[in-house]
Amino acid sequence: MHAAAEMIRLPGPPTALFASQDLVTAGAVKAPRRAGVQERIALAGFDDFTLAGILTPGITVITHDAAQFGRLSAQLLSARLNRGNCRRAPRARIRA
Repeated sequence: MHAAAEMIRLPGPPTALFASQDLVTAGAVKAPRRAGVQERIALAGFDDFTLAGILTPGITVITHDAAQFGRLSAQLLSARLNRGNCRRAPRARIRA
């Protein structure tokens, strides 16, 4: 919630917030409401946020099969390990 509240206070606030999981989505719901801008900021979440259908304004949610997601991740990791070309992933730094 702290990050969402900080973004909302920016001189050019975002028009949408995206949350990666239920708890983060819950915090992202509170921040615009507390700032009185809930009608101006769209919300989207990656987990199927349980209360998404009853909140106003509504939240767009992306539903995924966690078990399938895990299986595919394990297969990809196994393939990389078997090829022997596992390198540390590059990191990107974004400065505000």
